[in-house]
Amino acid sequence: MVAPNSRMPATPPNRAATRTSPQPPSFSLVRMLWLAGVPAWWFAAAAWLPCRHWLVDLPASFAVQAMFGLALLATVLGLLRRTGLALPHLGFALVAAAAVLPPRWAAHRAQTATGTPLTLLSLNLLFGREQAAPSALALIAARDPDVLFCCELTPEWRQRLATVLERYPHRCEAPSPGCFGVGLYSRLPLRDAKVVPLAFPWAPAVRAVVDSPAGPVGLLAVHTPRPGLGQHCVERDAALAAIPAALANLPRPWCVVGDCNATPYARAFAELLDATDLVDAGGTHFGGTWTAHWPWFLRVAIDHVLVDAGHGLGVARTEVGPGFGSDHLPLFAELRLVGPPTEPRRGEEQRGEQTRK
Repeated sequence: MVAPNSRMPATPPNRAATRTSPQPPSFSLVRMLWLAGVPAWWFAAAAWLPCRHWLVDLPASFAVQAMFGLALLATVLGLLRRTGLALPHLGFALVAAAAVLPPRWAAHRAQTATGTPLTLLSLNLLFGREQAAPSALALIAARDPDVLFCCELTPEWRQRLATVLERYPHRCEAPSPGCFGVGLYSRLPLRDAKVVPLAFPWAPAVRAVVDSPAGPVGLLAVHTPRPGLGQHCVERDAALAAIPAALANLPRPWCVVGDCNATPYARAFAELLDATDLVDAGGTHFGGTWTAHWPWFLRVAIDHVLVDAGHGLGVARTEVGPGFGSDHLPLFAELRLVGPPTEPRRGEEQRGEQTRK
């Protein structure tokens, strides 16, 4: 018999019943963070690849975003003590930085606070958006530049901007019903102003000599074909390659302004700077001009003001303006021209000689 107070031995557990079924592996948050940065490796490396295919050219446009994004991911992974996962992102962030930072250094070297000011405003009006004319009028009136360049200038845009364009007595314009109408307007006298083809008859530029108080400036206002699939990148590159020849007969210093449809990391744009010794004045900041409808951190810089720092044309500041209805944001630049010493007039020379006598 079993004593009444004695306990029965516990029933051994059913091991088969308590065994959990295997669960499929799940990605951890750390691994997801690492994988999120892998596509950015291509955007970081694209600026260094010699291929000009659009699959390389367009990703290279986002080198700035790749640099900051990968650096942020590397920092987060480092704080989580995942050094092995952070290092590849950090390495590609440095690859992107090697493409992004040199144009900034060059632009900072071109900055100057001395010289005669010359203000420029570049607008891509976006044909078909003529209803945004009141905002464009207010923008031009507020900035009040010495020289205004408008691309995608249609006859309707020209008509709607007529009141503010009356401020500019010197002009060279070729409105077009499509996206390649151009207009250059200036308070300062323009010499030899003409519309010239930029590699293609349907993609014109405006070439002129601006007679500033500190001396002449050779100005070329451009709107190159857009990049993209098929032959689009080839056409854009051909237009950029035609700029040095278009500048050749102009007096220095030179200035190129307008929608280049290329970021500083496009190979054809870098070749343009090398061929002309010009500096991208907008390189002093990371502000993008396209597209205005995207968040600020996704915009890319395809509108430019290029200055001839080696021949006395520097930059005091550049600024990306507010949206006015176009898919491009306006680009404003205050340049500084250091002209040659003023020659004394003959009467002043004679008076000076008499004084010395």
